Amino acid sequence: MALRKMTENDLKMVLDWRNSPSVRENMYTSHVIQWDEHQKWFEHIKDNPRFLWLIYEEIHPEGVVYFTNIDKQCRKAFWGFYAGDTKAIGIGMRIAYEAMQYAFNDLNLRKLNCEILAFNKVVINQHYKFGFKKEGVFRKDHCKDGEYIDVIRMGIFHDEWKSVEPIIARKICKIRNN
Repeated sequence: MALRKMTENDLKMVLDWRNSPSVRENMYTSHVIQWDEHQKWFEHIKDNPRFLWLIYEEIHPEGVVYFTNIDKQCRKAFWGFYAGDTKAIGIGMRIAYEAMQYAFNDLNLRKLNCEILAFNKVVINQHYKFGFKKEGVFRKDHCKDGEYIDVIRMGIFHDEWKSVEPIIARKICKIRNN
């Protein structure tokens, strides 16, 4: 897999991914995003070289990863990602692995943080498998469809990632060989 910066040519594909129910239901912004809103969003973020990346397997785009609140002095950031083809076996694991390699090797982060809506047990469990630790709960912090939902804060340090990275790499190899 490889990462490359998102371009205007990717906007339609990414909008389709982002508006799919399986992605939308797990995001802070869960309404159907219209084309003009999507274009304005891209204009706002496109010049940030570290913000939004497409993840590719050979020439096939697989998903999106983004890094926000990058603090160069403290060497930390937040991240998020979503898959384009949510039915592909192991896609979440492959995207997360590649993104974490980028975060710790290319961005030289010391710590990577994330926030996950508490009902999203699959993603929470995936983060645990990747070595993330639960750092807190923002109780009833996000309102979604009129309901207040807890937000789980998780984080991982570079050395914690290095201890679990070979295990994840072997799992990905097994998926690819099946």
